[in-house]
Amino acid sequence: MESNESLLNNDLQVDATAHGHLSETAKWAKFMAIAGFIFSLAILVFALYYATMLANMRSSFGDSGSARMGATFISIFYTIVALVWALISMYHFRFATKLQLALQVNDQVELNNALRNLRMYYRISGIVTIISLLFTVLGVVGVLMSLPGKGF
Repeated sequence: MESNESLLNNDLQVDATAHGHLSETAKWAKFMAIAGFIFSLAILVFALYYATMLANMRSSFGDSGSARMGATFISIFYTIVALVWALISMYHFRFATKLQLALQVNDQVELNNALRNLRMYYRISGIVTIISLLFTVLGVVGVLMSLPGKGF
């Protein structure tokens, strides 16, 4: 098996098989990116609806400081989730469109730009995954510590 260095010295080529795989990948990536934009918009709408609904409930049942803080926290949390998802979808969409362009006009610069956007997509997705895993572990630890007589 050749090393990475020797592959770079030989200038990798995109043959017909690789071109077909990359073309189909670009189409699916664009679909997934558009779906990501739609889901992030839905999450943002939910966050705004939730904030409005809780504001109306507070006025009906009296204003509680802890309820206000909880509603604000949930609304801000979902807004951040929606924005991060939109950012991830943006890099996914850029990858797809630049890859399609690179394959259409046989442009190495556009292929490099597409791969740079794919790298950013995976970098941000990885960071979000690490943060999600940390919050999951903290949540499990918190639940275990809150159990009567079962804590650490």
